[in-house]
Amino acid sequence: MKKAFFLLIINVILFGQAFAQTKTDPELQKLAKTVSTLRNAEEKTWNEALSTFRQDSLWTTMDEIARDNNECWLLGNNQFKLNAILNQCSDHDKKMVRGDFLNGNDPHYNYSLTERGIKRKCSVSYEMSYREGRQTYIIMPYNPQTAQIEVKAYLNDKPVGETSIDNGDIVLSITDNAIKSDVIRLVITNSGDEDMPVVIINHNTRKNK
Repeated sequence: MKKAFFLLIINVILFGQAFAQTKTDPELQKLAKTVSTLRNAEEKTWNEALSTFRQDSLWTTMDEIARDNNECWLLGNNQFKLNAILNQCSDHDKKMVRGDFLNGNDPHYNYSLTERGIKRKCSVSYEMSYREGRQTYIIMPYNPQTAQIEVKAYLNDKPVGETSIDNGDIVLSITDNAIKSDVIRLVITNSGDEDMPVVIINHNTRKNK
């Protein structure tokens, strides 16, 4: 009994440390805050977000993950319209040369993001490698008031990570230390009654526990 209680305390401490790291990472919070302004954004707000992304050289587009069959197309105004911003900023880092990754696999970047749409009552699955050390994912539904989103992660098919909710966004913290050859599979389930755009942000820390 004492051993089980001791293990519980250790797990709480480790999760608390991981969540604190998520909350205090300046770049991750900056990206999430900028994306959040794109909910129901007018043209002025969208242009301000575009300017913020253009002036930030720490991120890249997470376009290495393949489209899932359960994705819906991002159409109309009920979306963040983030991918249009990312596309306009695609040449924001002039130091890159032909042959470099220019996506979430790229060793020059610790932050990557993308917007995807998930069909109602469906799950999508995304596999990614070239991640190192602790990982944090923030999944931001376009409408957090009505969204019913669940997030799970697998490291080489082993369930990993702890989730928490922050103002309607799902924060997934993975404290298992990944290496480049590992495969992280992110499964996002939309159990709601409407298709839901979501933004996925990854902080690839490249740091061990």
